[in-house]
Amino acid sequence: TQPSNPYCSASPVTDGERVIASFGSAGLVCYDLEGRELWRRDLGKLDNIWGNASSPVIFEDLCIHYHGPTKNAALVALDKKTGKTVWKFDEPAWDTSGRTDGFKEKRDGVVGTWSTPIVIRAGGRDELVMTFPQEARAFDPRTGRELWRCSGLSPLIYASPIFGEGIVVGMGGFYGNSLAV
Repeated sequence: TQPSNPYCSASPVTDGERVIASFGSAGLVCYDLEGRELWRRDLGKLDNIWGNASSPVIFEDLCIHYHGPTKNAALVALDKKTGKTVWKFDEPAWDTSGRTDGFKEKRDGVVGTWSTPIVIRAGGRDELVMTFPQEARAFDPRTGRELWRCSGLSPLIYASPIFGEGIVVGMGGFYGNSLAV
């Protein structure tokens, strides 16, 4: 882990009955309000230069969490009561040739996202929006079905998407590109 970003850097989330916290390689853990562990999920080792940062999100009966960046990074939706997988989106490999951010001249530039997904209401439907390297994607938060994607971000993302007045904004890191959808 990177000393300035330890494995407990993600913020926990609560629905008033349980607290769910991400501890990076140590997994996702759900507690009741008295501190008793209700379930634990090992989502795999995080293997990157800066540790983890993405926080879990509660939407209806789901806990949605981005586990990454790492070799087998994924956006997963778990049943918030049991920790069982409801749906999973495996992050693709990214082609970073021709990058224009602060790593444009380096072969070993950092690639990955440390963002937390957001749930928005747009076009009369709920959308789960996540900024990945090189693009923003929206999913149906209940099923994981992709709704849309927009390319244009840089390969390094460390800010979560934001939403206001019908516009989603994604920001690239280290002199990277940003986009508005």
